[in-house]
Amino acid sequence: MSNKIIIVSLSLALVIAFGFWLTLPKNYDDCVLKYLKDANTDLAVRAIAQACDNKFSKKVK
Repeated sequence: MSNKIIIVSLSLALVIAFGFWLTLPKNYDDCVLKYLKDANTDLAVRAIAQACDNKFSKKVK
């Protein structure tokens, strides 16, 4: 019985993690579009754009 609970719990955790991964933005445009809908000020828009740029920019070293 205990093993079944562990297996079900782990399976549920994997399904939730996979679902969360699917909703993450995959590029700059997706990032901006996902988070921009919650922005209420110009400062918030700039902060979102900067955060998405930092996350998805390809920096050459």
